[in-house]
Amino acid sequence: MFGRLAILAASLGLALAAPVASPAAAQADYNQTGWRAATAQEKALRKAYEDGKFTWSKEDGLDEMYDCMIAWQVWATTARIAPDTFPTISGDLSHVFAEGHMSHYINTLYDKAGGDVEVFVKNMIAATQRIDQVIPYDDEKALYRYMGKCYVQPASWNFSQGVMMTGPEFARDFLMDESAQDNFPVYVKDVPKRKAFDKLVLEKRFPEAANFAAKMHADPALKSTVYWHEILELSEMAVSAGRGSDLSMPLLDTLSKVWWPKYKRGWATNAMRVKRGENPANDHRPQSHDPGKEPGWAKQERERYFGGRTNYTPCNQWNTMGC
Repeated sequence: MFGRLAILAASLGLALAAPVASPAAAQADYNQTGWRAATAQEKALRKAYEDGKFTWSKEDGLDEMYDCMIAWQVWATTARIAPDTFPTISGDLSHVFAEGHMSHYINTLYDKAGGDVEVFVKNMIAATQRIDQVIPYDDEKALYRYMGKCYVQPASWNFSQGVMMTGPEFARDFLMDESAQDNFPVYVKDVPKRKAFDKLVLEKRFPEAANFAAKMHADPALKSTVYWHEILELSEMAVSAGRGSDLSMPLLDTLSKVWWPKYKRGWATNAMRVKRGENPANDHRPQSHDPGKEPGWAKQERERYFGGRTNYTPCNQWNTMGC
């Protein structure tokens, strides 16, 4: 598949997408602890990103899906050369989540093209040629809302074709950019360990990834290799998937004291009780977030899918339509 894609893309003269232009991404420093509080601007951008999630319209179609694929590629490439801005705004904006989304779209769109390489590549080229008009570079809040619109629940990422690529790999293989390198953000202190973490995320082994990263946070020399915000996102994904008790006791103990908003601390406390063989303290946690029960986002995902308002077909333990 990939050899034919690369040859065809080259023969059709694919144009390279421009990187995301963001004043916030230009800052050169980061916090050695792997965590820092978001600035007021970053909080506003986080809200814009969250507001954008699940705003896909049934009027949107294949063109918009190809646009999202390229947008996530641009985001992933930018996140790999950026400081701690993106994970601080939201843990699932770091490069590995961007690459999970990008890979999801590659697999999904190739499936929708019926395995026709030429159709996929022509549509991809058209997306790269219009992406500068699609991505709202000049309005940061609009940019984050747009990325929220392109968001897919990681539990429903589709890797049916076995494609899991980095942003730079996409640039080299599909966009003919030989200069693209697999850089890592400046806060990554141990590249092999970061690669191992990224692999766990793309395998959708969310509690394992959170546990692996939490161990690194016990080592002052490695604390920032995976940002704490990413661990929080993965911990919540584990809870939503009914695997909260698969998080390690040291991580759960920390989460029970610092997780925000405060009600999430009940998730960690409950998971610790389960691991100790005690009865779950269900009264300490909203029922919709009870590990093992369907989370609210899964019900919303199903309703939006049947209403024709999702840009993917769900495939997770609650919604198996795309499995």
